[in-house]
Amino acid sequence: MPKYEGEKLNDENWRYFSFGFLAFARTRNTEGIYDGTDVKPLTGPNSKGVRNWESRAATAAADLIAAVDKEQYKHLRGVDGNAREMWRTLELFHTSGDETQDSLTTWNAFSSAMYTDHSIPLKSFIGTILELADQLNTIFNDPPSDSQIIARILASLPFPQFDNVIRFINGDSRRDDRAWVIAELLKEERILRRSGQLTSTPPSIMTAVTPLQCSNCKRRGHTHPDCFHPGGGKEGQFPEWYNKRGPRGAQPSRPDDHVQVPTANTVITGSVMALSASARSFLRQREIVDDATIYFTEAEPIELAV
Repeated sequence: MPKYEGEKLNDENWRYFSFGFLAFARTRNTEGIYDGTDVKPLTGPNSKGVRNWESRAATAAADLIAAVDKEQYKHLRGVDGNAREMWRTLELFHTSGDETQDSLTTWNAFSSAMYTDHSIPLKSFIGTILELADQLNTIFNDPPSDSQIIARILASLPFPQFDNVIRFINGDSRRDDRAWVIAELLKEERILRRSGQLTSTPPSIMTAVTPLQCSNCKRRGHTHPDCFHPGGGKEGQFPEWYNKRGPRGAQPSRPDDHVQVPTANTVITGSVMALSASARSFLRQREIVDDATIYFTEAEPIELAV
């Protein structure tokens, strides 16, 4: 009988725990117990349907209790034994008030990730960007568009090493084919590594990239004349993709001066060397993208934790 082997739920990791645990629950045929779609049949108490449902419900309750730290038990008083109510109680406690900020944190990590540690294979770095895009889709239901994904990948590459291949891609009729674009970038990476032009700490990255911070909104990646927040040079001219950050369709507001923009390391932890199945599916897809640019193209480079 399979057991949940992921990280146990604590006060810090609900977002990742819920994603991994529900994936485990699908293998146990108990996901519907937690989300309320698998309800107890109205047949007699001794019917086969009721007995099977009660077995699934008991399994779901036992799995959930075994998958949380003991410190979480205090939230389950009065509902222990009822898997649906336990899940709802934990979800309510851990998501109240912080979902929007978590979404913004992930968006910022996606928008500002830069390929600065060249000891990491480019394929793994691209996989990290695709993982973040997949998290925005599966966890927050707020995915970046294909245009943003391809633009983020191109904008994250070091210059001048990748200048030639980017010009080649932009001038080719296949530039809208994401799989082809990624294949060309990986081909160029192999050439650069063989010729010694791609090292672990390229001087051009350390000296050429200057962190920008807007004096108006305090965000990184742009300056006052290009700021579309209240008081900026382009006040109110919000790009379509920006309006998707946080609650869908909401207009972003000016942050307090003391708020610091979270870094990619807030989101990316552990190893980025292995691509998940979802990331590999991104690499295999061949879809249309347009020539879009990301507002955070000039953002401060982020070192990915490995």
